Amino acid sequence: MGQKRILLIVLVVMFLLYVVALLCIFLDLRAGVRRAKANGVYRASKKYRNTVIKISQYFGMMFIFSIIDIIQMALIFLLGLQTSYQLPYIPLFTAIATCIIASIERKSMKEKQSQKDQARLDEATKEILSAITNPNNREAVITILEQFTKKNNDLN
Repeated sequence: MGQKRILLIVLVVMFLLYVVALLCIFLDLRAGVRRAKANGVYRASKKYRNTVIKISQYFGMMFIFSIIDIIQMALIFLLGLQTSYQLPYIPLFTAIATCIIASIERKSMKEKQSQKDQARLDEATKEILSAITNPNNREAVITILEQFTKKNNDLN
């Protein structure tokens, strides 16, 4: 395979790694906006700015790892010219950075969801306990349970 073709493949792979990182960030943003809408929470511009800051920080980190990858691939190329060793050109550090970003964003989405579920469970428990203490409110208990179940099904 020609050197230009290898370079093109490496550049495409690195570009796709950046796209995957950006996609993970936007999935977290989408999940947060959807959760805020479901809970009736105001979506302030500060949260959107935090996402932009997060993108710049993540991409700064990825850019540094990309520079390290470029240096290591250049060294592999020079090693191949001087010896008979043929090592693959892989943007390994950029891929590791993308995996780190993806795992952070996944954890971010899961943490917020579990905290929200816990708050809803606490709220429903309080309502059920208050309805149970009054024996005349059996229909209220059933209504509360149906509403809680419906909310859980709508979000999943």
